Amino acid sequence: MLIPVPHPATPLVGRSEEVARVVGLVREGARLVSIIGIGGLGKTRVAIAASHRAAEEGLDVAYCDVVAVHSAAEVALAVANALDVELPDSLSRRDPVDLVAAAIARRDWGRGTLLVVDNFEHLARTRAGEALPRLVSGAPRIQLLVTSRVALERPEELRVPLAPLACAGDDSPAVELLLARTRHAALAEAWRADWGRSRASPRASMASRSRSSSRRRARTSSRRSACSRSSTSA
Repeated sequence: MLIPVPHPATPLVGRSEEVARVVGLVREGARLVSIIGIGGLGKTRVAIAASHRAAEEGLDVAYCDVVAVHSAAEVALAVANALDVELPDSLSRRDPVDLVAAAIARRDWGRGTLLVVDNFEHLARTRAGEALPRLVSGAPRIQLLVTSRVALERPEELRVPLAPLACAGDDSPAVELLLARTRHAALAEAWRADWGRSRASPRASMASRSRSSSRRRARTSSRRSACSRSSTSA
């Protein structure tokens, strides 16, 4: 089973043109589309929105986050996992990139697959990053959609740059995004508070019962002591 693309909790704001451009490039058969921009501009959100649109148009979609990947072998394993590619037993004794690429090439990708590779900037211009296009070179039905802070500098790369959202006026996309995130944060905080109260209530009830029980035991012990002293005096 392919690793599915996430479903964000908040709506995408102010990026309809960029999403449409990515979808158009994928529809035209681009092998490598990169969404480029500095951190925090919404590269992942644009890629997710575009991939959902591509899925609606008939493509299979898989998601691969490489933020914690640092070597060519790890790139190969991450891609194999995202695409649900069965790996051979001889993987540890041979170059994993070549083995995974061969396994991907042997598989029938049917109507086509869009692989979203997220957070690629630290690999973009390294030998480890060069493994990515190698992995799918033998599978023309697989297209790559990569998010990165820097361009991959590949001849087949088609770039979709992201600029900061416009912030002029109260109804600007930047303000709308801020309000959406604020509402989401407020709802999340309210949910955490309700959850905390629901967990605290049983504990409070148990603590109250425990205190009541302790008080009863203390009263019983006090009465017994009083009775014992009275008996001794007699």
